[in-house]
This record gives sequence, C-alpha cells and structure tokens, in this order.
Amino acid sequence: MKLIKQLWKEARGDFIAGLLLLIVTITVNWLRTLYPGIGLGPFVFTILGVLWLGFVYLVFKHYQQTRPPAKTIILLADFDEPGQKNYRVTETILNHLRAALEPYQDVQIKTLGRLITEKEGGDTARAEGENYKATIVIWGWYGAMTEVAPLSVHFEVVHSPQYLPELGPGVKGQIQTRAIAELERFTLQPQLSAEMAYLALFTVGVVRYEINDADGAIECFSDALNQTTEQVPSLDRGIIYGYRGLVYAQKKGAYDLAIADLSEAIKLQPNDALFYNDRGNAHLNKGKLDLAIADYDEAIRLRPGLSGAYFNRRLQSDLAGMYYNRGFVRFLKINLDLAIADFSKAIKLQPNDVEFYTNRGLTYILKGDLDVALDDLNEATKIQPNDLMVLSFRSDLVKAYLNRGLAYIHKNDFGRAIADHKKVLELSDDPDLQKLAKRKLEMLEAK
Repeated sequence: MKLIKQLWKEARGDFIAGLLLLIVTITVNWLRTLYPGIGLGPFVFTILGVLWLGFVYLVFKHYQQTRPPAKTIILLADFDEPGQKNYRVTETILNHLRAALEPYQDVQIKTLGRLITEKEGGDTARAEGENYKATIVIWGWYGAMTEVAPLSVHFEVVHSPQYLPELGPGVKGQIQTRAIAELERFTLQPQLSAEMAYLALFTVGVVRYEINDADGAIECFSDALNQTTEQVPSLDRGIIYGYRGLVYAQKKGAYDLAIADLSEAIKLQPNDALFYNDRGNAHLNKGKLDLAIADYDEAIRLRPGLSGAYFNRRLQSDLAGMYYNRGFVRFLKINLDLAIADFSKAIKLQPNDVEFYTNRGLTYILKGDLDVALDDLNEATKIQPNDLMVLSFRSDLVKAYLNRGLAYIHKNDFGRAIADHKKVLELSDDPDLQKLAKRKLEMLEAK
C-alpha cells in the first residue's frame, strides 16, 4: 500500500503518466464513435490495459529513482563566495579529496558549482544530494574579517550507513572562529581538506563493511587514518581503530591485528565499553580466556552508552551481550554457577534471545539440573525470530533442539529425543550437525 501511494504521488504532474491517461480517454471515445453498439467489455479491457502499462511505467520509474547508485558519490559545494577574495578553499578540498580517493574506482567526486547558503540549509543540501544520488554532501562557508575568519562546515550524509556513528558539531554547521592568519598563510585550507578526506574515507569504509567487503573496509579505514596524525574533533581516531579492529576480528579472523587496533582505540578512548567488549571477543577467539574475562569485566563496569556514540546502532552492542560474552567464557572455564549468573542477567535484559536460553540450558544440563534445562530449552524453541536476524536465529534454534534432545536422552525420554534430533536434520544444513544428529538417531532408534 505504501508503494502504491508513493507511485500515485510520483504520477501527479508526470508527463508520461498524464499522456497515458489522455490515450485512455481518446481511445475510449474513438471506439464509441467507430462502434456505437459495442458493449462495455472492450472499453473496460482497453482502460485496464492502458492503466496496467501506466502502472508498469511508474514502477520502473520508481525503481530508477530509488535504486542505490553504482558508485559512492561525494558532492562538494563551493565554500568561496562570488566576489570574495579567493582563498582557494573549495579548490583545495576538491584536490585533496580527488587525490585521497583516486584509488577507489567505486567512489566519484562531483562538484555542485555553487554555494549552499545557511538560509538554504540542510534541506537544500540533501535535495541536491538526492538529485546527484550522492551519499555525502560537503558544504559550508567562511568569512574573512580583520583578525578572524568564521568558518561553518557541514559533512552531510544523505544516505547514511546503518553503523555510522554520530559526528561531532564541528561538521554540523557549528561556527568556528579561526585566525585570519590561518587563511592568509594557507594553513586552514589543507587542514580542512584533510579532515574532509578523513571523514569521507571513513564513511566509505563503513559502507564497505556493511556489504561485507572486509578488505575494502580495512583499506578505507587505513587510508582515513593516514590523512592526518592529529586528533579530529568531529570523529576521534580511536573510533576508526575500533572499526578496523572489529573488521579484522569479525571478517578476517586476524585476532592479533584486531587486538592491536582495539588496544589503540582503548588508549585513545579509555571509557568506551564496547572497545573492551570487542577486544574481549578477540581474546576469546585466541583462547586467552582470562584476558577475555578481564575485558568483559571492564566493559560491564563501564557499561555502554556512558561514553561516546561509537557503534550506537551496532547489533549486540548492549549490556546483555556483554553479560552473555562473559558468561560464555565462564562456561568454557567450567565456572558453571558464574556462567548461569551471567546468562541470567543477559536474559533479564534481553529476554527474546534464543542463544541466551540455549546456552543457559546447556549449562544446566552439565550441572545435572535437567528439568530447569528443559524449561530454558523449551523457551528457546518458542521465541520468534527478529526479521533482521533470521539466519542467525535459525542456527541458534538448531542448537536449542540439539541440546534439548541431549536433555531428553539424560532423562531417558527417547521418543522426544528422537523428535528433536529429527528437527535438527530438518532445520540444519551444517554437515557436522547433520552427521551428529544422524549418529544420535541411529543410537536412539536402536534402543
């Protein structure tokens, strides 16, 4: 229904859509004149046919307008006002962006060729961005007074990646007061252009991270860090180290590189809980369980949200995930009571996670508390998947059935154990789990 409303909105004032309606009217009148005795059927058929063609046209037009561009486009508006002494601010930013992004064939720099005024504002900038199908619009202005040079910069992300953090006020139009000497001596221009390239490369890196281009994301994050050695107030360098560390760990399995980056991120932003959480994950994957627990302890102590906006939209970035991670390490260390305590805290904070119930249930099985384990595993099989996490949910659900089948075996309830292992075969395409389930079934059916 939303699509139909959008298409109708786009149809109003559209020349071709209007032309199609005109064709309908002319065709019907012509047929009535030519065949005055004809029934309504042909007229209705003709009207529906032309309307169908119109609908197909509008759908195609809507697709053309809304599909993402093949390239990431960065649109640069002028900073230098006409008639103002030309300090080559726009030119310097443009040249730096082109040089920094030249290796990236999927990134294109376009120039608007005019200034976007504060009066026009962000709405105009975003509208121009839509016209150019740009992901980023860079715009702003500067003044040149006797002693000071007021500066306003906007780094406008029109099509924001899901995991892009909040940028600082310095690139959201906050007026900065700079010394006129910085303009005259040409020190402000390269500093501003380096910051724009730094932010642009980081944004492109986040886009690549979201499409699972790990190598491309790492390259962008590394190039962003190379743009400047100074801290950038609008986006702390620690955040980029944190993102690159996450990609090294999640996508490449390069845990030593991940730990090095996340340690640098912690050095720059020591109060960010998520850096500790991610480094703890990397330590866990290396089998360094005590180091993992130490990082999870610190992450839980700091709690997410008390520091920056880093990964403010990232999945599994909440306190529940941190308790779960620490509980999992405690489970691996056979500290079962402490593991259950952490899993319970995770469930209290996030009660609809299959994995939390599944692993607490497995922990209860190892403790011999089979009835309590079955309560958890029954609950796990009742949870409905989040639309964004269907594949992960399916994997966790398979484990829930597998563990519940194990609990039924321990309770000598072989009929239910067989049913759960058959469910594993039905849901899982993992060859190892399939093999395990078949072996268990053969054993159970032989009893």
